[in-house]
Amino acid sequence: MSAFIMNLQSIAEIADYIDCLNFVGFDYFGYSIPFELNQALNLTSRTGNQRKIFDALYSLNVKAVNGRYNEDNSEAADMPKLDHVIYTPKKWDCKNSIDIIEPWHYQLLKKLQCFIYQCSEDATASDPLYKGLKELEKAIVFYIVQNNSDYSSALWG
Repeated sequence: MSAFIMNLQSIAEIADYIDCLNFVGFDYFGYSIPFELNQALNLTSRTGNQRKIFDALYSLNVKAVNGRYNEDNSEAADMPKLDHVIYTPKKWDCKNSIDIIEPWHYQLLKKLQCFIYQCSEDATASDPLYKGLKELEKAIVFYIVQNNSDYSSALWG
């Protein structure tokens, strides 16, 4: 296994998503920010937390890489500007009574899973932020599976 510092644009997109989820939560996404993640980030306001979240994520990533390679890099990173919002409103599939899963759901999940993988080191395994991100991963996976038409049409019981 190896660890690396994730692409800053990807970290910024994850931070933006978490901030958006914190703001609109269940009514927009179908799930809320996990309690553990909210506690770890100490989000006291509903909006404008992208930089705070980005810094926390980046620090976690650096801590993991430093722990992996016995280094001491602690430089702060500048958060890249996001050119666009990647999260579009949910569309309802009335025929199947499910939310439509779009490509951005999968892309976000893959970026989050890569980030979690890069942070899965001894130095960060017990970090509350790492644990909160794992809970967020579960929420996204559950949401995608539950809104899959094959899952929806599967027999209950």
